[in-house]
Amino acid sequence: MALTPTVLNDAIALLGESNTFNAYENRLDAYNAYKYHVDNSELLLPKSTIESIKQSERQPEKVPVLNATTNAFISTRSCDIAVPTGTSEFYTLTWVTLGFTAGITKAFHADNYISAEQFIADQIKSGVKSVHEQLETLSVASLEAGKTTNFASSVYANAGGSYTVPQAEKDDFYKNIPAVMKRQILDSPVYDDIANTEALTTATFLQNQGAANSVNSQYQFQTANRFNFYRTNGITAGVGEDEIHYMAAPGAAGVYSWIDIDSRMRNEINSGQFMDVMTDPIMGDQWGVYYKRDCADESARLAGLERTMTEAWEFSKDFAFVTARNSTGDTPIVKFTITTA
Repeated sequence: MALTPTVLNDAIALLGESNTFNAYENRLDAYNAYKYHVDNSELLLPKSTIESIKQSERQPEKVPVLNATTNAFISTRSCDIAVPTGTSEFYTLTWVTLGFTAGITKAFHADNYISAEQFIADQIKSGVKSVHEQLETLSVASLEAGKTTNFASSVYANAGGSYTVPQAEKDDFYKNIPAVMKRQILDSPVYDDIANTEALTTATFLQNQGAANSVNSQYQFQTANRFNFYRTNGITAGVGEDEIHYMAAPGAAGVYSWIDIDSRMRNEINSGQFMDVMTDPIMGDQWGVYYKRDCADESARLAGLERTMTEAWEFSKDFAFVTARNSTGDTPIVKFTITTA
């Protein structure tokens, strides 16, 4: 009897969960510009209030604010008191919906080395990655849109909405930041420094040049917590640019999220369709989820599956990026561009 029908035509190596062979396929970034917004949200606005008062899709969220008032000093007393007038307005939060989908047809995996569980887990990881890449893009856009238009310091020239730092003055950059920020009336014991990934080299080098070196640059950081570093691949230096920095006083920006009311109410359409709230195990984020189980003809993909069960999930959430408001454009986010020349 020939053994040909059972010959091992393909040598299959089954991968354990601890192996890295396929681990780099959907590797996640740090998404530090987004992390910066998350870290500062509670300082900017009461996060729990912002995320709880909105009760429906049609309900806009507004924050009442006073515009800057000019109250001139007086040099004489008078019976007629001239009282300054002020103006106020509503700041409306702008929400954007982000999410991803995942789905399986279990019958496809009956004779497959890749289990349905592995396949759905990979889709969720890929979806989480896509959403956070977009959140990182929106975070950088938030910083760019929210940067100051007022340049009060003479330490550096300014152009295109940014202080310009010549390459020759790069090693003194962190020494000069407190002086520039103080002139902007943004004096603080700590600053958040959101910059392109390549900026790691400058700060790392300067921090490690201490008193025992021929040039001591370590003093620029004064204490270990003088700057909160957020390095991101979401910021890319352009032609003639070496490093892009957004220096911010505490609580200069934040991000808030909202899960749709149906998911929060955990509404059920039938046993095969319902909404729920789930926490993804990758980033620990909560999502509104719509689940749908159905019968479908999948014979075009695999002969014999004219009638098979399909399962699909839609994960979604709304996000609002907010920067500290200033009616004159004098915001607490200051952009610096270190040039290559």
